[in-house]
Amino acid sequence: MPNPNPSPKLLDYAVNLLSYRPRSEAEIRLRLKRKQIPAAEIDTIINTLKDMKLLDDQEFCLWWQEVRDKHRPRSSRILKLELRQKGVDRAIIEAAIDTSTATEKTRASLALQKKYANRDLSQNRAKVIRFLASRGFSWDTISQVIKPQR
Repeated sequence: MPNPNPSPKLLDYAVNLLSYRPRSEAEIRLRLKRKQIPAAEIDTIINTLKDMKLLDDQEFCLWWQEVRDKHRPRSSRILKLELRQKGVDRAIIEAAIDTSTATEKTRASLALQKKYANRDLSQNRAKVIRFLASRGFSWDTISQVIKPQR
């Protein structure tokens, strides 16, 4: 039976990790495993963090999407891939990430504005297409976004 009270030192370590940025449950588990902490103790720490409302994969997904949309907009496909790499469950990702066509178009437009602010995009059409494709946007979205600039 796991100890209901985690070690204060280990709990402080986990809270310190979360003080820098929100993290997924899998990220915290991985960091604790690296310290060779027994699985039962890790489970206790994770449950304590959840009880304290410091660890929530749903909130982490929303935060990740918000930060990406604000600083380096990417397609929902790439966002989902990044979150899977962070260890978030597919069902949680699907529920959190907005995949609507309007949102994809908005993200692509925002990425273009950040990258090519105050520049004529008609001269660099191929370059713009490559840039948006590298951010994971589909051809349908790219063509909708660059159409007005032809």
